[in-house]
Amino acid sequence: MSDAPQQVIRFHYSVAEVGQPPMESSHEGGEPIAALIGAGNIIPGLEKALVGKAVGERFEVVVPPRRPMASATRR
Repeated sequence: MSDAPQQVIRFHYSVAEVGQPPMESSHEGGEPIAALIGAGNIIPGLEKALVGKAVGERFEVVVPPRRPMASATRR
């Protein structure tokens, strides 16, 4: 993936605690999710990790539990 903002990407994901089996996975539904890079609609650490990855590349991202979406959930 290029690092161009405003690019829509589709990817599969799994969410798990370190050393635990996944508690959520897009693989089970069969469809990847879509996200607009630069729109702030996915966890910033994940968005940063996606930049520069090749189509089909598999990788792991560890996102610290420091309120990654705090601005999106505040009212």
